[in-house]
Amino acid sequence: MHSYPTKLSDAACKNAKPRERSYTLADGGGLHLLVKFNGARLWQYRATVQGKPILMSLGQYPDVGLSEARRKHQDARKLVALGTHPTEDRKRREAELKIAKLKRQVGSFQAVCTAWRARTDGSLRPASIAQREREIKKHLMPKLGDRTMADVTRFELAELLRDISTRTPEVAHNLRTYLSAIWEQAADHGLVAANIVPLKLTGRGPKLNHAALKIERLGDFLHALAADPADLQGKIAIRLIILNAARKSEVIGGQWAEIDFDSAEWRVPPERMKSGKQHVVPLSRQSVALLHELRALSDEDVMFPNRRDSKRPMAGRSINNVMDRMGFTEEAKPHGFRALFSTYWHEALAPSDVIELCLAHSIGSTVSRAYNRALLLDERRELLQRWADLIDNLASASA
Repeated sequence: MHSYPTKLSDAACKNAKPRERSYTLADGGGLHLLVKFNGARLWQYRATVQGKPILMSLGQYPDVGLSEARRKHQDARKLVALGTHPTEDRKRREAELKIAKLKRQVGSFQAVCTAWRARTDGSLRPASIAQREREIKKHLMPKLGDRTMADVTRFELAELLRDISTRTPEVAHNLRTYLSAIWEQAADHGLVAANIVPLKLTGRGPKLNHAALKIERLGDFLHALAADPADLQGKIAIRLIILNAARKSEVIGGQWAEIDFDSAEWRVPPERMKSGKQHVVPLSRQSVALLHELRALSDEDVMFPNRRDSKRPMAGRSINNVMDRMGFTEEAKPHGFRALFSTYWHEALAPSDVIELCLAHSIGSTVSRAYNRALLLDERRELLQRWADLIDNLASASA
């Protein structure tokens, strides 16, 4: 087995006692057991590499037994025969393992996704960030989180997106957009050769618009809402969405600091607006009355407190749940009331710029947008008041 005779036995190693001075027990081929004066016993290998003497530690006895020490010794002798320093070789291999591990960590889908989000989330509204977080966590991380991106195939991504698209086409579309951006980032940093994300979703359904209630059904809806056993806060939220042609997130995310009762205005800050700009809502008498009613229900800073954590707003899904329970799942969605408002007033030939500003849509040039937002506040107040009065009449007629 060896090109030299071995001398030690397990018993000799076990029975080696400390002396006044450290000493060695040779096994052969440069391997020996160093017995120190304090009782410690260390395996060492003495050799010469390229004319230079070396002394290599192979571990401590009895943690490293005789047979294992001989195996380590043989591995080291092979390297020495090739002119390689065993310690330097070990350091090189350890460094390579660390680099490989680092590459796996940096090149994992989770790492690249985190870096991409850190770079891009700042430009999004909180609601968009939350949606991105929710969709990635639910659909992408379980499948791809720990994977090295360079090992993922286009076929895998296509299968993943096709599967999600059969259930939720719009979510699949969002995920494809995220994946493409993540792969672009990885390619830019040399972690993958190219963006392998499919260019389109095979079998993706048509883009779905939010179901918008017909004006002749609005009275029936309001009558059903009044009769529904939902908590009063949820009902008020839905009525405020309708009265102000507002986005659901703008209403349920409201803070009382945004409401100016004296001027009857709701000033929604830029960070909560899709446009990233403050939106001033001139409140109708009906909206003001609802807000006073709502204020009496809670003294929290948020207008619609979450049941589990009153410091946070209610979940957006709770509004949809109320409407679903009322039996309007197919006819109406919260966002559809904006379309109803727009359709009704455009058909009634109301000024288009007033309608669009009520919806917080940008119109005209940069200069004219700033001018119109201030100039048309009275016109918007009048239109929203007419809308509130119409809603009252429709509700009375269906009662």
